[in-house]
Order: sequence, then C-alpha cells, then structure tokens
Amino acid sequence: MTTPSPRPSFPSPGQRQRGAAAVFAAIALIAMLAMMALAIDVGRLYFAQRDLQRLANLSALDAARVASGCSADGVMGSLAAVSAEVQSSLQRNRDAGSLTGISSATEVGRKTVDAAGAVRGFEALGETDSKRNAVEVTLTRQTPSRIFPLISSGASKTLTAVAVASQQAVGGFTVGSSTVTLSTRESALLNPVLRALLCPSGGASCEAGINLSAADYQGLAGANVSLGDLIGGATSLGLDVDSVADLLALQLSLPQWLGVLGAGLETATTSTGAEVSSGVVGLVQGLAGTTESNGGAFGLSELLNGTGVALSGPVDTVLTTVPFVDARSLLLGLAQTASDGNPLEVEGTGLDIPGVAAVKVYLVVGDPARPGLGSAGSEEAVATTQQLTLKIRIAAGSVLTGLKTAIEGIVNGLLGVLGAVGVNTTVSVLSTDLNIGVDVGVTAAEARLDELQCPTTAINNGLPVARLSTNAGVATVRVASFSSSEPAPAALNASTNLPLASVAIDASCVGAKLGSLCLGVNLGTTTQRLGLQMTSADVASHSNTALNDVTRYTVSTTTPPYYTAENPVSNMNPQTLGSPVNAAVTLGLSSTTTGGTGLTGLLSGMLSGLVNSLGSGLLAPLLTLVNTLGSNLINPVLNLLGVQLGSATVTMIGVGVDQPELVSTDR
Repeated sequence: MTTPSPRPSFPSPGQRQRGAAAVFAAIALIAMLAMMALAIDVGRLYFAQRDLQRLANLSALDAARVASGCSADGVMGSLAAVSAEVQSSLQRNRDAGSLTGISSATEVGRKTVDAAGAVRGFEALGETDSKRNAVEVTLTRQTPSRIFPLISSGASKTLTAVAVASQQAVGGFTVGSSTVTLSTRESALLNPVLRALLCPSGGASCEAGINLSAADYQGLAGANVSLGDLIGGATSLGLDVDSVADLLALQLSLPQWLGVLGAGLETATTSTGAEVSSGVVGLVQGLAGTTESNGGAFGLSELLNGTGVALSGPVDTVLTTVPFVDARSLLLGLAQTASDGNPLEVEGTGLDIPGVAAVKVYLVVGDPARPGLGSAGSEEAVATTQQLTLKIRIAAGSVLTGLKTAIEGIVNGLLGVLGAVGVNTTVSVLSTDLNIGVDVGVTAAEARLDELQCPTTAINNGLPVARLSTNAGVATVRVASFSSSEPAPAALNASTNLPLASVAIDASCVGAKLGSLCLGVNLGTTTQRLGLQMTSADVASHSNTALNDVTRYTVSTTTPPYYTAENPVSNMNPQTLGSPVNAAVTLGLSSTTTGGTGLTGLLSGMLSGLVNSLGSGLLAPLLTLVNTLGSNLINPVLNLLGVQLGSATVTMIGVGVDQPELVSTDR
C-alpha cells in the first residue's frame, strides 16, 4: 500500500505581505530625504541671494556718497575711487566668509524719472560728467554647493544682485531784474495786464476787482513763498497734500491755485512772525475770489518746469522750508500757465495825444518766469525770466492831414505866380493813414546751476559751494509801418522808410506853347521827397558767463539741515551780469531831391528847406513821442515784469543735501 504524498502548504495572505512595508518605507524615506535636500538647497540659495543683495545695497549706498561729491572731500570721486569704496563697503559689511567668490562691477551715472516723477532706472554717464548723482553696483558669485546636485543640476551656476543708489545736493535759485521800482503810473500800466490774465472773459465785476496800487505790487514782490507754504495753504483748504509730490500732482483751476497761494502766504505769516504782511495775504485771497476761471485745470509743475519731480522724499522735505519765488512772480506765472501755454495778447493802456496820435500798447505774454530747483547739471536746475513781446501801435492820421494842408499852402503860395508862365507844381501826401509800429521782442535770460559741492568739513568750512552761470536777455526792437491798429496789432511792414509827401516842379516849358510844341525855355524838372526814417535795433545780450562761487550760507537747526544763501552786498549773492541798457527807438526825417538845375534847382533848394522845416515842426510831437518810448514806456513795463535788458541778476536761495537712497534693486 502506497503512502499518499503530503499536500504542499501555501502562506496565508497575511504571511505573503510581510516585509512590503519595509520596502515602501525605504522608498518614502529616499523621497523625503530628496525633498529635504531640495528644500535645504532652495533655502541656501535664497539666503545666499538675500545676503548678496544686502551687500549690493549697502555698497551702492556707500559708493553714492563718493560719486555724488558729498563725500569727505566734497569732490565727485573717480570711477576708480567709487569702485574702491564698493570693495571697502563689502569688507565692512560682510559676514565671515561671505565674500568668497564674489565679484563686483560698478558704473556711475544718474537716476532717471518719467514725466510723473516716478523713478525709471539708471543712466550710465562718463566719470567726468557733472550730472552724475548715482551708482549702479552689480555683484555676482557662484551658487552654494548643492546637497542634491542631480535634481538641481539644471539651475543657474551664479547668483546676481544689482543695486542703484543716489545722493543729491539740490540748489534753489532765480534770475531776474536786480531792482524793481514801482510808481503809480507804472502800476497803472501793469493793471490792464493783470486784468487780462485774471479775467479771460472780460467780466465787468472781475475787472473792477483788480485795480492794484504801487504799494500792492511792492508787497507782492516782497512776499517770498516756499513749497512748504503752498503745501500748508493747500492743506488748510482741505486738500489732501502731504508732500511736494502731492502738491505737484494737484490739478486745479486758476482761482483755486490763487486760493492756495493766499492761504500759503497766510501760513508763512503765522510761521515766520509776520514776515509776510497780512495786507498781501488779503490781497491775494481777494484776487482768488474775483478771478474768473476758463474751466481748465493745470498742475504747479507746469509753471515750475518740472521742479521737484526728480527729487527724493527727504530732499523734498528739506527744501519745502526754503522760499523760492516771490508772490508777484508766482501770481503772474499761475495766470500765464492757465492760458494753456498759448501766448496771451493783452491790450494795455491807451494814450491819446489830441492832434498828434492815438497810441495802443499790447503785451504778448509767453512762458512765465521759472525758478531753478534741482541738482547740478539737471534739467530742473535752470531758471529763466519771462518771454515777452511788447507791441506799440501809433496811429497818427491827424499829423498827416495837417502836413498835407501846410505843404500845399506853402507850395501854392510860393509857386502859384509861376503857373502863368508854364511852371507846374504837384503836391502829393501819403494817402493812407500814418501808422507807426514798434515791436520789442524779449528773449528770456537764463541761469544754470553748473556745479554744487556738498557741504563738507574739507571745503568752505562745512558749507556748500554753488557755481552758477547766466546769459542776459536780448531784445529785438523793430520800428516800421503797419496797415491797421484794430482789432489787434497787425504785422509790421518790412520797409523802414515811410514816405510822407513829395513836391514835383515841372519847368520843362516856361513861356509860350503851341499845342504840344514848346516855344519857351526848358528849365527841367525836380522832385522833393519827405519821409520818416525808421531804425530798428538789437539790444545786445551777453553770452553764457560763469559767475563767482556762492559760498556764504546760514545753516538751519533742523535735521537734516538746509543751507540758506546769504545776500549781503559784500557777498556774491545776488550777482548781476552786464549793465542795464534801455531799448532805444529812433525815428527821424529823410529828405531826397531828384533832378533840378538852374531855376528849378533854386526852387528845389528853397522847397527843401521849407518842407523840412515845416515837416519837422508838425512832426516834432510825434518824433518826440516815438523816440522817448524806450525810457517812458518799454523799459518800465519790462522791469515791472522782472525783465531787465542787457543784464541778468542771479540770486542763490538755498541748498539741501539728502542722505543716499536706494533707487532700485534687482533681487
């Protein structure tokens, strides 16, 4: 009997899964270790990049002090000096071993901004360029060694950090006339200009409310305004303005801006102990309530030529305390800017001289005067005077009528008896109106801040040094005739010689005549002409000329401090380039003789003397009127508006220095 074989035994399901957990645990452990290594790698990369950016930021801030000229010696450092400062900063600020493998690249230049004042970036400049105020530092280093190189092998092998830092010393200054003298007569000339600017619609109530006296204009000219005053004025009117940037961003109508100016002057009165008179405050506030609005809104930066948009916050804060423009200039500038930048033609005071002429004065107002406020060499550090054209139109038709009657009477009386023997005389006087025009076009004087050394102990006893240059305004004076004086001044005709009258003597047949045949004596013909000789002239300007350094300042007790330029007579502030000259207008008589011998030559000589004598007698008041326009009208009006021909007076106001600031970073 055969014994059956035993049946094979199989493990139970539970027995078959023993050990699988260990496999999965091993796989999971490997994944966890990989994730941990990757997290450590990422963390090390992050901290390495952050440390590299920290070093770039600090070295850029330190290097900006050297590059800007605000270092210990007050001189803009060379690229080599800036690069050396970057290395020194890295050594000072590094952690132990953190400089291993770090390389650096340095460029000097300036920070750039857009039209709204937002920082856009960095523009590299040559190391001798006076406009530079910023440094760009680029640091690179190898990435830290990887714990898990297989996963991170595709990553970048280097880390890069870029930082741009800037430091600015900023100056404020103006250019204009050195003296402004106001009389009742001169203020009467300026009133129509102000009415036209503030009353664009010609409203009767507006025009009636604008009738300033000489004392009013003097008070406005003596009331200085700072950016801080305007910020305070805007805040007092309920506007949300906390900084210069907020002030420049405001878009207000002309009456609203005058309200801000009035409230700002009130702020100045409170803060300076009545430095600005309450009468001026009330005057501007009254103008704000009277002025008409053309419905348009504009920003203060349009008047200030972008002033302040490129400045950092701390610098703005410092310079808000420095007065930068007088209230009269700001008032006129606001009114001019409200015209949307278009030249405004203003009809000024008329002048009638019975029996001689009727005079009308027009002022074409272009760009307003602009103060300069910015870093040396920048577009903002340019101050200009106003751009103006003064047009004078003289209608002297009554003079022409009297001249014609008088000359005809003389000629007829002298030569009438000769008509019986065949001597013919013809008298012709200019048939159209006698219109004389004078145009005085003024090109703006300009001042620039070329260099500004920061206040350091190594230079000027710790005070700034400002170097300015300027050119005086030039005036082109043109005298010619024009076709009409209404409704606005027409273009002047090109001719500089205006014919007035002519007397022709025809003695080609003295004696008997038979038809067209002359049986008498031919004594010839002659013509005597009388005209006005009008001379144009240019008042020469001075080319751009460097001024003396401005070195005397009063230091504020604020932190950070600002420096107010002193202006005693002994100091070079203000400074005037050139000597004031007057715009001269020349109008005289011209007399010419054509032909004439024998009797006709004798008669022509007699006529020449008589006609010239009579002409000069009748024209004397007109000649005197025109030739005294420069001293009696043109120069006083230009001086009132801050323009002095042949000279430019530059006044340094103040200097502020910011701490270096980071402009941009690349993390």
